[in-house]
Amino acid sequence: MSAVKHMVAHERDLVDKEGRKPDYFSRVIIDEVAGFTIAAYETTRTTLCWGFKYLTDFPEIQSNLRRALEKGYMPATRTGRSRTIQEILNTDVPYLKAAVQEILRFTNLATAFDRQALTDTQILGHAVPKGTIVTCVLLQPALVSPGDVSKLSTGL
Repeated sequence: MSAVKHMVAHERDLVDKEGRKPDYFSRVIIDEVAGFTIAAYETTRTTLCWGFKYLTDFPEIQSNLRRALEKGYMPATRTGRSRTIQEILNTDVPYLKAAVQEILRFTNLATAFDRQALTDTQILGHAVPKGTIVTCVLLQPALVSPGDVSKLSTGL
């Protein structure tokens, strides 16, 4: 199930639970769909760029990956044709999976995410009123515990 289908299903569940009409164009749903759309484009592009860079920097890994793909898609390799969608979907190439995982691990694409406080709450001892948009930075220690804020770059 896609993320959008999951959000629509969740909205349907809330409608039944709360006895109201569905709001498929709520600010939250629109923001999330926009985020998925932008994130999917940007992260895919960035991952591919870093993947090309890493494979260029490590030609032995590039050669190993090429051999693994040729072996994994042997019928297409033998005849010199492109792989079919069915071959791509139904063929397991462990080295490809490992290479993609390493590219993702080194690239670290998601650096932050935004969420809206649904109730008055506290984060790391600070009051956060309901409705506040909170940005959580994933690469800093202060996400899960108080950190040394003097070491954080504000970008200003």
